Amino acid sequence: MSRWCADCHTDLDPSNPGNPPAHFMRHPSDIAMNGTGYHINAAHWVAGQSDGFGLVSDDAIEGVPRLRFQQPDATDYESSKTPEETNQVFCGTCHYAHGGPFKGSLTWPYKTDGSADLYSGCQQCHYK
Repeated sequence: MSRWCADCHTDLDPSNPGNPPAHFMRHPSDIAMNGTGYHINAAHWVAGQSDGFGLVSDDAIEGVPRLRFQQPDATDYESSKTPEETNQVFCGTCHYAHGGPFKGSLTWPYKTDGSADLYSGCQQCHYK
């Protein structure tokens, strides 16, 4: 899916090294939650509990609905929407296709002053 986005958004480069702390020019895409070297807590993602999950953004309570994901090994609709360690992040995990209510077309108010949800999307995968 991310390659489709990169057809128009040619500055996207999810695999080349960038400057710390991000380590990449853009967030890695088409990467499984249980991949290595990406500082992901796959068990937290699968459990879908606690920090970062479940509430509607901009309500003064931390938590946003589960981020979108892709499951390339899905054999039917049910398995395509089941949280598993093999789920992959892709551009649409964090961004709306063409605009949205938050900066950078993000699906939650990342780093928005006064928002309880500013890191809720990140914390779904990068739970600390």
